[in-house]
Amino acid sequence: MISQLKRELNKRWSYGDILLERHLWSKKSGASSVGRGRKIEDEVEKIAICLGLPYSMRTRFEGRGKETAPCDLAIPGGMDKAVIAIGMKGFNSTGSKLTDAVVEIEKMASVRLPHQYICFLAIARA
Repeated sequence: MISQLKRELNKRWSYGDILLERHLWSKKSGASSVGRGRKIEDEVEKIAICLGLPYSMRTRFEGRGKETAPCDLAIPGGMDKAVIAIGMKGFNSTGSKLTDAVVEIEKMASVRLPHQYICFLAIARA
């Protein structure tokens, strides 16, 4: 996955390439989109394990006024334990998925406490 990302970052993309990629990915089903998102989460979880970090996956974190927001990974744990909250999305999907991602980022940012760090990973192809 990392080597593919490096290749794509160094590629000179034409407008035609972008249109073709968008067309090909729009043909994928919603189920495969969920699978791509899960793959990203699994890869990030492997990193947390390698680093020996305490974490919770696919949870919520608690912020201002006891409000909560979704996160895909919370360190060292979910809800009131979260110091770092990470959202992850794979972006080869429909506009509605992209809108959901923006809403999620806004919610995470709006509830976070001053000592909480929010990170959002957006992967173009997973």
